[in-house]
Amino acid sequence: MKTPQEDYENKLQILKAPERKDFDKKHFFAEGDKMSRLEKYEHLDDKDIHNKPFIPPQGFKGPVAERIATDKQFVPLFIIIYAGLIIYAYFTMTQGVPDRLINGMDFRGELCGIKGLSTKHYLYYAGPVDDIQVAWCVHQCPPSSGRQTCMYDTDHLTITTFCYIQMQADKMSRYCIPKEPKSRALVMEQLDSFRSVIRRIASDLWITWDITLSSFAFCILLSYLFTVLAKYENVIMPLIWGGIIGSVASFGIVAWMCWLEQSRIYNFRCIPGTDPNACGGWPVTFFQVLTFIIAGIGGFYLIFIIVMIRRIKRGIELIRHAQRIVKVLGQIRMFPFIIAFVGLVVCSLAFILIVNAMTVGEIQLSRAKNIDGHLLYKIFYNDIIQYCIIFVLFVVVFTLTLILVMNDMFTSYALSIWYFTKLKSTVHIPFLFSMKTLFRYHFGTCIFITCNLLFLTIPQSIMLYVRQLLRWLPQDSNVVRYCQACFMWCIHGFEIFLRYISKHSVVQVAIWSEPYYQSAKKAYFLIFRNRNKIKDLDTLQETIVFQLRLCTAMIACLPVYIYVSFAESTFMGLSTSDVETPIIPTFYVLFCGLFFTSVFQGSYDITCKTIIQLYLMDTEMFFGEQRFVEPFIKEFMEYVGKLEDDEWQVGFIRPIVFDKEKFNKKAKKIQEYNEKVKQGDADDIDAQSEEEDDNQEKIEDYEVDYEDDKEPNYNPTIGLPTVRPSDSQFKRVDSDDLAGNLSQTMMQDLKPQGVFKQGPILNTSQQSFMIQLDQ
Repeated sequence: MKTPQEDYENKLQILKAPERKDFDKKHFFAEGDKMSRLEKYEHLDDKDIHNKPFIPPQGFKGPVAERIATDKQFVPLFIIIYAGLIIYAYFTMTQGVPDRLINGMDFRGELCGIKGLSTKHYLYYAGPVDDIQVAWCVHQCPPSSGRQTCMYDTDHLTITTFCYIQMQADKMSRYCIPKEPKSRALVMEQLDSFRSVIRRIASDLWITWDITLSSFAFCILLSYLFTVLAKYENVIMPLIWGGIIGSVASFGIVAWMCWLEQSRIYNFRCIPGTDPNACGGWPVTFFQVLTFIIAGIGGFYLIFIIVMIRRIKRGIELIRHAQRIVKVLGQIRMFPFIIAFVGLVVCSLAFILIVNAMTVGEIQLSRAKNIDGHLLYKIFYNDIIQYCIIFVLFVVVFTLTLILVMNDMFTSYALSIWYFTKLKSTVHIPFLFSMKTLFRYHFGTCIFITCNLLFLTIPQSIMLYVRQLLRWLPQDSNVVRYCQACFMWCIHGFEIFLRYISKHSVVQVAIWSEPYYQSAKKAYFLIFRNRNKIKDLDTLQETIVFQLRLCTAMIACLPVYIYVSFAESTFMGLSTSDVETPIIPTFYVLFCGLFFTSVFQGSYDITCKTIIQLYLMDTEMFFGEQRFVEPFIKEFMEYVGKLEDDEWQVGFIRPIVFDKEKFNKKAKKIQEYNEKVKQGDADDIDAQSEEEDDNQEKIEDYEVDYEDDKEPNYNPTIGLPTVRPSDSQFKRVDSDDLAGNLSQTMMQDLKPQGVFKQGPILNTSQQSFMIQLDQ
């Protein structure tokens, strides 16, 4: 089997343009340049070693028993990443002081609300105009101006002679913001710095950690409740439609939250005496823009749902059938709990690590303007430790994606065993054995898939749309070909590797135990060959599953917003008034909730993907009684396959619609010809046919005669009229010639070798019979 490098070099040699000898002035291209670059790639796809129908090995019964370790070269990458995380965690956990996150620090470097200052929770800026570093802790923010406020001594009780004129201040989290316009602007400028904003966001999350943790558990419960209710046939349809409606409403709810937040910030900052056009600053502008963006996306999303409503029904049917399988295999329902628990632990530990990392610093003496001795204490945070927080966030996303990929691999492996078993009621998936197989043989592939999904998904999407646009344009145009040449490095990377990246690859890895690259190509070409059978069914179910995830996550995060806005304290007794804005913990639960919902509702996504691939493989490898497909899956997939293309395809390609009338006319003409042949008048028919072809364009229509009302003249499987050929037109094949596991493709390959007579063949979707028509 060719390696990716050999495959790359082979395609590169084929793509090299030949010498421009016979110059064609009319088309501006040489004889060897009849195909554009994209057309050459499509030509190469036809010859790709992986673009061939599956042939079952001897005694095929599902996933291969003799497995090999795939992509094991990526396991050291996993070890390196987590070794770095452990070293980083050691330094941050030993040096971090989480109390620095939510409490201000006074001029002596002491924390408000801690130890001797336990009754003084709020940081007051005494004279921002003179020196903004001069601040001390107070019991409450001053409600009025005019009187003197003095600095306390080291015992925190004795008042010194160093005093300022007190300024009225508003409370924001645990900071006192002066109302005097100039002082207020200086304080807000310091608090709006990037580092301060991040610290205040983390402070809100640290105060509400018990509420967010409870919301995570609530989200997991809701996700599991969906899988329980979906077991009932009369509930799943309204349940999914309710999720779709809820997902559309989610955009409006999030936009409404953002609008309330920008109004709150504006009302707090824009007091009398300030410029109403500039007082809000960048936070007001940010939330205003975010409001309109989310509302716009929600509007387009609603239009999309309305336009796609008929096609969404097809996707719901696939999910309904997937639920029947999930209901049978209990292991698929239980494994997500393990994944959700691991994800919850990862998120919690990462949050604690980030909180400590943000508070690592050293308190040093600094110069002051108006304090005796001209010295005060100030904390200098460790920039290297704080910049490495980006690495921690990457590890968190990497880990969550990795365990989702492992969940997909486990589900695909279990479904493959179930599908390729004749007596499916006897199937039992050994949980520990499956997990051992996954970790021992395919952990490296899971790491490789995770890296591809994290780093290459966005470039893949961009290049996909660019390629579709360039392919849709006229391929014989000079401008189009020049554009293709300009984007050649991107197109080549897409054609060689990027287009194969998808979750479909885990199915092929689970079955054949082959490396990721070969498995990804097999999955891609399998779907590509059979795209007319499945239409865009996979995309539809992905859309529906995302809507269910979004709705569940939104339901889980709404109680957080309501509780923080109206309750006086958290579950652990901390004051909710110290939370600057409820939108921060709400959005945190929303985004993390999308992960937890993907663990449960995402199981339907990989189940649908696996069903589609297994059905297509079963179609290519077997026929008749050799098939493994369950009747309810076969019925649904055949129903999808015979739907008209114009009900599904949306894009640059014009659909080809079956013309029943033309088909009937052609069949009638063939039948008349057969009758004349028996009577010896074939020459007259040929002359008459030539005359008719000269007078009209193509006569290709059918009128089916019903000789027996009890036996309809159409195939009930695919809905096409059947035509009974004469004995002279159809050559029977001895069953001994077709012994063994004879696939559809092998039957087609027999035709050029003389087993079947030459001529076009009409095949059903299952190839249960073959009819030869002479034209």
